[in-house]
Amino acid sequence: MNYSDKLKYVQKYLTDEMTSSEKESFVTWVDESEENKILYEQLGGIWDNATYIQSEEFNYEDAYNKHLSLLNKPKTIERSAKIVKFNYFRSIAAVLVFALLSIAVFKWSFDGQIIEAKEESIFVTLEDGTNVWLDKDSKLQISKMTENSRLVKLVGKAFFDVAHQNNNPFKIETKNAEIKVLGTKFLVDTKAELVNVKEGKVEVSNQQKAVILTKNQSVSFKDRVVSDIKDETFNTNLLWFNEDLVFDNVAFDKVISDISKEYALTIELPEQNNWKNCGFTSGSLKGNTIEQIIMILEITYELEYTKISPNSYKFTKVNCK
Repeated sequence: MNYSDKLKYVQKYLTDEMTSSEKESFVTWVDESEENKILYEQLGGIWDNATYIQSEEFNYEDAYNKHLSLLNKPKTIERSAKIVKFNYFRSIAAVLVFALLSIAVFKWSFDGQIIEAKEESIFVTLEDGTNVWLDKDSKLQISKMTENSRLVKLVGKAFFDVAHQNNNPFKIETKNAEIKVLGTKFLVDTKAELVNVKEGKVEVSNQQKAVILTKNQSVSFKDRVVSDIKDETFNTNLLWFNEDLVFDNVAFDKVISDISKEYALTIELPEQNNWKNCGFTSGSLKGNTIEQIIMILEITYELEYTKISPNSYKFTKVNCK
C-alpha cells in the first residue's frame, strides 16, 4: 500500500464508509506499525477539528496553517466501531482538509526528507514499504522514492529490511561506496565503513571495484577501497535493537524495553534494584500479539499487571524464580 492509498484508507475510516469487518481490519492495520499509528493520529486530529466551514469567503492559507499545527496532536484509536455524523459543510471541510494534507504530507514524506536519529535510535517505514532501524547519531536522506527509482543517502549506522520491487533496486549512497539491492536485510555502518548481509543479495561498489554479497557475508569499504568478501555469520551483536525478539537469559528490564519498542508501548515496572538476576529465555516472539506475550510472562513470572490504556501497562508483581 503506497502513501496515497494509506491516506484514502484512513479517510474511509474517518468518514464511516467501512463495513464492520473492514473497521476491524483497519484497527489491526493501525497496530501493525508506528508509521500507520502516527498517520491515523495526524489525520484523526485534523478530522476532529474540521467541524464546520463557512459557505462564503474561505481563507485556504489560514486553514492550511491551522490544520498543519494539529499534526502532532495525539489521538487514541477506538476499539469499537466508530460512528461519525457530519453535515454537508463538514463534508466539504473533510475534502479540503485531506486535499491540503495530501500535498503537505507528500512533500514531507518523500524526496528531500531527512530522517535524523540524534540521542536515541528510531524506526521508520519508508513509502515503498522498506523498514529502517536508524542508530543514534545517524542520518538518512531520501533523495528519490518513485516507482522507477529508490535512492537514499546514509551517514551513520542503519539496518535495512528492503521491500522487494522487480526492476527497481534500492540504492544507498555513502561517502565512499554505493550499495544496491532488490529486497534483503543487511547492516550498513558508514563510520566503520562496513556492510554485513543477513538475508538476500547486496552489491557494494565504487569507481574501482564492485562485489556481490549474499547471506552471512560482509565487506568493508575503508579509504575508498572495497575489500574482498568475508564469510561470517551475521553478527547480531552489531545491532542496537532486537529484530526477532529472541532472548537468551536476558535481564527482565531489557526484555520489557525491547518489547515496548517493538509494540510502541509504555510499561512501568515495580521498583527493584537489580533485574539481572531475573533472566528470560525464549525463541522468537515476533508475530505474537502483545496479549499473547503478556500471557507468556504471566506464566513465567506469576506476573500481575494493570492495563492503563491500549498502549500503557503497569506491572505490579514480577516473581523472579
